[in-house]
Amino acid sequence: MSKKKIKSSKTKEKSARAYALDDLLIWFESTTIRFKDRKNFNLPANFALYRLIISNVIRYRDRYLFLIEKITKRPLKKLDLYVQVVLMIGIAQLDQEEKLDDYAVVNETVALMNYLKKPYLKGFINGSLRSYLRTRESLEKSLLNQKLSLQSSHPEWMVQRWEAFYGTEQTRLICHFNNQTPQINLVLNPKFEKEKLLEQFKKANFSYEELDSGGFLIHNPNGLFDSEMYRSGSFLVQDFSAQLINTILKPLSKKRILDACASPGGKLFNLEWTADDQIEKLVGIEISKGRFKRLIENKKRYQSQAEIICQDVLALDEHQNQFECVLLDAPCSATGTIRKHPEIKWSRQLDDFKFNQQKQLQLLNHLKKTVCQNGYLIYSTCSMEPEENQQVIEIFLKENHEQFELIQMDPQNIPTSMITVEGYYQHLPSQQGMGAFAALLKRKCNF
Repeated sequence: MSKKKIKSSKTKEKSARAYALDDLLIWFESTTIRFKDRKNFNLPANFALYRLIISNVIRYRDRYLFLIEKITKRPLKKLDLYVQVVLMIGIAQLDQEEKLDDYAVVNETVALMNYLKKPYLKGFINGSLRSYLRTRESLEKSLLNQKLSLQSSHPEWMVQRWEAFYGTEQTRLICHFNNQTPQINLVLNPKFEKEKLLEQFKKANFSYEELDSGGFLIHNPNGLFDSEMYRSGSFLVQDFSAQLINTILKPLSKKRILDACASPGGKLFNLEWTADDQIEKLVGIEISKGRFKRLIENKKRYQSQAEIICQDVLALDEHQNQFECVLLDAPCSATGTIRKHPEIKWSRQLDDFKFNQQKQLQLLNHLKKTVCQNGYLIYSTCSMEPEENQQVIEIFLKENHEQFELIQMDPQNIPTSMITVEGYYQHLPSQQGMGAFAALLKRKCNF
């Protein structure tokens, strides 16, 4: 296997590893991470290396810490945090299918001790990483004897919950897919000619695969978001699981539609593209000013005619806004998106789910009166947790059974493997994409 050459850190520019070290030290102390922008790096390859290191260290945190205890022959409590992080940065590069040059990786990682002004530890870092290289096959075998939570680097309490809900084998698959590189799925803008767009992808050397949903999976997305195709709004990024929620919405598309938590706008703009001739009023609401700004930017890029409002949904006049279709993509723990955001598995706590449930029910109970008679209320999340999904709908219907009923998902729109016995849409990370949930409710009569 050919090995990639690595740019030396002996330049005036701060290295990708140094940026990663700084940000990971902050993350370990605060559990918050903010990725550096591409503009911080003079080469796309350096930005890609930075993202790879950050993502892998966060994704495999517990696995790497287990390996560090083995290669240093010391308990973690005897190692300073910065030593642990530097070693994880090294392992994150050496532990790759598409291998970097081992010698260069070790040297460049050891050089981080100069950056930290602790050159006396260079020998320790060098020896530890070379120990990993000598013993990694036996180290991998030793991991196979550990619990699934350690093997897959997930919190044990989270794995135990999923095993109770989804079974041991499905949980093993979920953890496996959570650790894969995130897929980039696209929906093409129908304002552009499909064949010409696909020809542009080929000319730009983007490899793609057409999905059953009508979307496209991009196999080599590097540079995609710097392309003219992206800037011109010829496609939007939408995970396969979210595309299926749009297939639920499409046959329901009416004249007046509300997306109550709209940013970044994937479902909103996709719906506008597929039901443009039916829609008289399409409204997207977003409470966060930062997310609203992003929503406006996307609206301009896609030349959308949707009305975009920055306000709290709970401030919406429930009596003057009568919609035939209301989508609530509710705020949630987002445990279905761990593949894309691995930091989520370390920042969530057990009591988050019940806390979120109260907010979700509050939003549903406010929005229910904005739905006209015989109209539809679609509740969705990117959560894997029953407290935020099935339980929310069960509680809502118990309190509102005279006004609303649950409509079973249609197998013509949703694969039967993703329809639960109750009739909900449940997409697991092992089913190509992120985790997602949706319930379709119909308003029967006035309050």
